[in-house]
Amino acid sequence: MSLRSTSLTGATTKPPPSPANKVEVASTVPAGPKRNLAYVFYVTSDTYACACMVLVASIKKAGKRADIGLVALVTASVSKKRLDQLAGVGIRTMEVASMTTHTTDPTWRESLTRLAAFKLVEFDRIVVLDADGTVLKSLDFLFDLPSFPIYAPRAYWLDQPFLASTVYVIEPSQALYDAQVEVIEKASKEGETLFDMDVANRAFKDVASFLPGTIALLNGDFNQSPLAKSAANPFLTYAKLWENPYYVHFSESPLGGYGKPWSGNNRERRIVSKPHAHPLYRSLFETYWTRQDEFCK
Repeated sequence: MSLRSTSLTGATTKPPPSPANKVEVASTVPAGPKRNLAYVFYVTSDTYACACMVLVASIKKAGKRADIGLVALVTASVSKKRLDQLAGVGIRTMEVASMTTHTTDPTWRESLTRLAAFKLVEFDRIVVLDADGTVLKSLDFLFDLPSFPIYAPRAYWLDQPFLASTVYVIEPSQALYDAQVEVIEKASKEGETLFDMDVANRAFKDVASFLPGTIALLNGDFNQSPLAKSAANPFLTYAKLWENPYYVHFSESPLGGYGKPWSGNNRERRIVSKPHAHPLYRSLFETYWTRQDEFCK
């Protein structure tokens, strides 16, 4: 079946009102024509459903406008229990087909499923976030950037120019989706395996607009010497970088090396950090685990 025929089903849930003991800080809704806006996540397993709920808790704590929705694109592998839990924290779920690549790594195997977000044409603008991350300062301002098909941060840990897929600001269209499908189909014919970020760079590297500053950081950036030059920008020390974090993506495990808060056999929830690491490095994991215990029972 052609990738172009992959379709979305309608919403499966209606967000319930927030529990009385949960306070959501909402920033002021700007005046002007009403737009359909949403934070969007893709969820391909119960583990990522849990991560999505933890992320949404951070979005609410940072401050979310009342006119911005919360949408999870879920695949059939997500259990009913997790779907009910997603609905319970106000996340609208939409079922999508899984798009897989030839890899055994569960982190990347279904990363192409994210592409479904690009054709959510019922929305005027969406901010697509990797579920395995956390928001520290409100990202609502991204919905008010000048009109443009796609914004993305720099993947500063790679050779530049290169877009990162951790945060997308998109005005969805079939054309954006089709441009990526063409890349995938061409690579498939040539026997090449691509992940979502590779696809986006081939499709949009010369036409996407970079997000300003360091909107998206990696959690490993907080496990560095404060006076060292940061990977994000050689004119910034890590100490300077630490002053203004918005979204932090988990790419380093609590025991070191690549991984997520739930990676490996770490029942004791140990955290290995460098002597001069920022306190946030530890607290990011600790906060994740606290929220995981709250939402993912």
